[in-house]
Amino acid sequence: NYDDPQVIEIWNNVFMQFNRKADGSLEPLPSTHVDTGMGLERLAMALQSKQSNYDTDLFQTLIQHMEKVSGKKYGVTEETDIALRVIADHVRAIAFSISDGQLPSNTGAGYVIRRILRRAVRYGYQVLDLKESFLADLSTVL
Repeated sequence: NYDDPQVIEIWNNVFMQFNRKADGSLEPLPSTHVDTGMGLERLAMALQSKQSNYDTDLFQTLIQHMEKVSGKKYGVTEETDIALRVIADHVRAIAFSISDGQLPSNTGAGYVIRRILRRAVRYGYQVLDLKESFLADLSTVL
């Protein structure tokens, strides 16, 4: 981004040629390739002329649903905005991870999913003052 928030990297190319070992030395990979990375959220932001990923339709549907559920409006207080963004972001991560076969658990990657899930719930209960479960409904909205 060259220290300018108006400059957004949408696509990058990573030339996969070496494996860096623990000692810092480079070992040639058995097969080299180019990994092209394009962030869906960044692309949507650019195509929709938005200043933030959270202002795109990928997140706004979730944020608007949570506004209805919580009775709190996006764009009024920073604390509410952060909570709504965290919940929208986390429900996407949870749903995509589960659809890829990674279930919440007590170990490894499953533990990361579990922590993400708990963080989303915590923001809902502590910041948005929710008293009922809400994540399951968001999966339908997603």
